[in-house]
Amino acid sequence: MTEFIKICPHCGHENPEYENLCSTCGHFIAMENAVSKAAPLLATETTATSASAFYLHVEQNAQIFTVKPGWVIGQAHSSSSAQIQLPATLEGCEFVHRQHARFTYQEQRWYITPLDQQAFQRAFTNPSFLNQHPLTPGQSYAVQDGDRLVLSKIALLVKMVS
Repeated sequence: MTEFIKICPHCGHENPEYENLCSTCGHFIAMENAVSKAAPLLATETTATSASAFYLHVEQNAQIFTVKPGWVIGQAHSSSSAQIQLPATLEGCEFVHRQHARFTYQEQRWYITPLDQQAFQRAFTNPSFLNQHPLTPGQSYAVQDGDRLVLSKIALLVKMVS
């Protein structure tokens, strides 16, 4: 069974999905999206406590997703293990893979790595773009505040808070 949590945008604490206030700092989190709890981080990744807060703002509907190191973004689906699941109601979401890209935090920088879909027995990878530049699956790219990320047809604005 997948456990869902709400991450406080103020302090980064992981709270149970039913909470309305952060149990650490008291910040109002009732409007935060619940996400599946992250899998253990890879040994090469820095923990979230040293990372700047990272958010993805969906341009279509102003929805905001919190990003943590090691998390994967993908299409919402019952078989998806992505921690950030884009809802099927977004126009073009059917072209986003269930595990489309992974975010990492290393050496004080955030990176996105589009996932090679051959690892999931898929013959092709739908495109990803960073500031209108195509991204190669399996290669990591540094992202920063204000960047525009496009997964297939879904446009996301990168927001970072130190």
